Amino acid sequence: MISTKRYVFIISAIIFLTYALPGLAGAAVEFSADMTEKKDGMTSSGKIYVKEKKYRWEKSTNKQKVIVIVDKEKKVTNILNPKEKKYLRLQEGDIRCLSNDPFQTAGYVVDKYITKTIKYKTKTLGNESVEGFVCQKLETYNQGYKIMTQWVSDELAFPIKIIIHQDEKETIIKLSNIKKETLQDKLFSIPSSFTQMEDPYLAVKRKEAAMEKNETNLPALVSLKNETVPCMVKIGTGGELRVPLDSERWTEVDVVNISSVKSIVIVVPYYNGRAVETIGVSPSVLKKKGERKKLNFNDPLFANSGAFKVDEVRIIGDKGLIYATISQWNRLRKDFYNKGNHQSGKIVSPDKGLTVKITDDNPFGSKTEGYFLVQSNIKSKSKKVNFVIENKKTRVWKYPASHKIFRFDIMIGMGDGRVKISLIQPK
Repeated sequence: MISTKRYVFIISAIIFLTYALPGLAGAAVEFSADMTEKKDGMTSSGKIYVKEKKYRWEKSTNKQKVIVIVDKEKKVTNILNPKEKKYLRLQEGDIRCLSNDPFQTAGYVVDKYITKTIKYKTKTLGNESVEGFVCQKLETYNQGYKIMTQWVSDELAFPIKIIIHQDEKETIIKLSNIKKETLQDKLFSIPSSFTQMEDPYLAVKRKEAAMEKNETNLPALVSLKNETVPCMVKIGTGGELRVPLDSERWTEVDVVNISSVKSIVIVVPYYNGRAVETIGVSPSVLKKKGERKKLNFNDPLFANSGAFKVDEVRIIGDKGLIYATISQWNRLRKDFYNKGNHQSGKIVSPDKGLTVKITDDNPFGSKTEGYFLVQSNIKSKSKKVNFVIENKKTRVWKYPASHKIFRFDIMIGMGDGRVKISLIQPK
């Protein structure tokens, strides 16, 4: 399977060609040419082939070859990875094409994507000869700023030289060694040995839809439940979550509305079996989906007085549907939660050993997989540790004080599970 990261490189490599005239629907003359790009003090080279309403360019970057084949008639762009014999197909109008491959898109951008108040304006500055071809010199402006200069051959109906103007920098693309010749059709076809990969963007959307369906089907708490820190619990109307706390550690309660309508949640702090009146209790009204409320308890600045200490928290779903996440930490122990599709991390004491405990809490599958990073000092490279944890199991990693670890980060991909994390250091 091709990683999304690898195709991020391929997509971004298309910036090698940038902006062209909206009127260039396809070349009347078949030709091939060498192509160079000068950007950020570096020069790279490639080839381009143009035949009627098709063109192909290829380039090697970071020892990886990229081939792009555009078919204007079928309105598709194919990005080939020769090493893995895979290709990605994008439709005309895809934002990734619109951002990076102007020979097919400049006019489309102006017509479809640029608002009425933001228009490209092009000036014709006469004719100049480039590589032996008479070219029109054109400058294009966006809101008064020059963004591109290009030299377009009438004979080839194609730009021979392009300069991209961005702030104080310029990117120069130029064709040379231009040869008018009959080109074989196979240059513009996908080899039969290549297989099409799923569009990473569509794959993410598909995964998001599956996750949303899983979340919707997950039953919510509608009665009383006891949990321990760290935890993340879905709470519906009538549900009550009770979580004992270490009164010597900072506590964060994070509630978020996951209903399409208003949700009401009541968070009640307790100490020695009684509600803490000095903190007070009031319902939080979360009016729309995604709205959240965070509360913090056991702040070291105030907890020493005893009047603001909390050793239990009760979260009551008065109306609607919420997720509640509870975390605790101090200098020697940090308990927090990662619900997937994001990175979370903590700073730890580099002068002490570190025990990492990770427990699977995936309600949608039999395991959780991801990775974590431990870093010894700010200048050193982080060490990456991949993990797979079976359902409700715990894995432990121990690092002696000699490793001098000062930072821990954990990442779990979308749909790859959820975990409880404890970072423990000796007194």
